[in-house]
Amino acid sequence: MVQTAVSQDPKSTAEILGTGAARCLKEFDDYLSRVRGLAPNSRRIYCFHVKRFLADFCGADTPDWSSLRAEDLTAFVQREASYYQRHARALPGQALRTLLRYLRFAGEVQSGMEAAIPQMPQWNQAGLPRYLPAPEVERVIGSVLDHTAQGRRNYAMLLLLARMGLRAEEVMKLTLDDIDWREGVIRIRATKSPIRAEIAVDWAFSTPVARGAGLAGPALRLSAARGFLAYLQASDPTVEVPQRRALAVPRPMRPHLYSSEEIASLLKAASELGPRGSLRPHTYKTLLGLIASTGIRVGEAIRLKSRDAELYAEPARLHICEGKFGKTRDIPLHATTTDELQQYARLRTQLGYSQRSDAFFVSEQGRHLNYQCLCQWFIRTRRRLGIHPQEGRRSPTLHGLRHHFAIERLTTWCRQGASVRDLAPHLSVYLGHVSPAQSYWYLTATPALLLTAAESFHRFANPGGAA
Repeated sequence: MVQTAVSQDPKSTAEILGTGAARCLKEFDDYLSRVRGLAPNSRRIYCFHVKRFLADFCGADTPDWSSLRAEDLTAFVQREASYYQRHARALPGQALRTLLRYLRFAGEVQSGMEAAIPQMPQWNQAGLPRYLPAPEVERVIGSVLDHTAQGRRNYAMLLLLARMGLRAEEVMKLTLDDIDWREGVIRIRATKSPIRAEIAVDWAFSTPVARGAGLAGPALRLSAARGFLAYLQASDPTVEVPQRRALAVPRPMRPHLYSSEEIASLLKAASELGPRGSLRPHTYKTLLGLIASTGIRVGEAIRLKSRDAELYAEPARLHICEGKFGKTRDIPLHATTTDELQQYARLRTQLGYSQRSDAFFVSEQGRHLNYQCLCQWFIRTRRRLGIHPQEGRRSPTLHGLRHHFAIERLTTWCRQGASVRDLAPHLSVYLGHVSPAQSYWYLTATPALLLTAAESFHRFANPGGAA
């Protein structure tokens, strides 16, 4: 299809480019080769469509890009796409988008012009399929009707296809037992083999990514397939759903444990953000500090609204509304955390951000912080600060600050000789866990915490004895 789209010129008029337009086309081809690194065939396709656009836009004159209008781009792509079918319809638009990137790279046009290029439908069923008009259908059916057995058979088959919309394969597999003459009902047998559980398992191991990810990749893919197959099974009982735990799930890697020095460096980096005089550095610093000191989830902190922060109540608390699993809870705040949040709230009001949004942690655009932007900043910052993954542990993430709080709290209880067994359910509610078992996981995931717990047990078992 691509070769046909390039080799055949749907226009009847010749394309004559002037010296300036030809030079522009040559420079565009050099850009595709040296900057984009495209293969010769891809460059030829793009240059074909760009040449047609230049002929339409400026002809024999030198192109004046300052006069380029959105209407020129839209009209060209719509006209050119009408000459092609299916995937080839997208080629003119792709070529023009690449041209605009080159022109922006060369300083000829401003960004944003790409929005004028319409997206062309590429799916196979973008329009109605071709069909025969009703008179022609009747002519075809009537042409096979005669008094022979073969003619009557063909006539009956065409009636089933045209009047009942059956598939040809379904008609071919019909038997006399499939027809209930008294009730006037035809039983259509399955023409496709049922989905077997083995197919889902084979698919889970099919991609290179899954094969290279140990057992974690296939297990996750099979879990996703199980949900879809269970949905299909509700309407088609022949669909098989693989059993739970059909693939062994590897033990999850332990999270990165932040040291106090690493958290301090992250807070310092956040406080040095720009722009100068804005709320942004205070927002990022306070947000990181809140997660590390309370253990709330990143999404819960981002979604906080001003009315959720009851900073002058006794005790001061945060109201987490509809968190993960739909759980709502109140988070009591330490006095030092309360002071930091009160300072941020006052500064937020002084700089005029309170009038922009009801979000507690407000962005420069007057909205809640964007989760993806926050995570991207965090990854860049922790790499710059030299905070790298430890052997056998996950990469440092924002969520790791929540783990830091949980481990610090359990460690403190162990050192104080408190009963972790009695206090763990309280930590579970505070963190918004579904069950206390999720809080106990920190005990087994942290060797340092296990050592502290062992020392505490040793003191309990040997009161006054030597360590």
